[in-house]
Amino acid sequence: MSIKITGGGDVLRVVCAYAPQCGCNDDVKEDFYRDLEALTQEFEENESIIIGDEFSGHIGSCRDGYERWHGGRGYGFRNEEGKMLLSYAEAADLAVVNT
Repeated sequence: MSIKITGGGDVLRVVCAYAPQCGCNDDVKEDFYRDLEALTQEFEENESIIIGDEFSGHIGSCRDGYERWHGGRGYGFRNEEGKMLLSYAEAADLAVVNT
């Protein structure tokens, strides 16, 4: 689900989603990210995007290889779901913040 907010010449897209849990099949997780990517690709380039979600992943504290997309506030270690989240963030050129 997404909403479009406009004001003062700016456009903000707010997306609400819920990622499959850690125990779910990898195909289900990949379908989720594929659908999320398809949704965000519909947005115009000048639109800001906020995705509010429970991604069921841990991105960890290490930013290696993801400095542009990892907001620097993770903790612990990265799990497979965290890798999927960072890969999506890289592909969509979005930052992961407030972890």
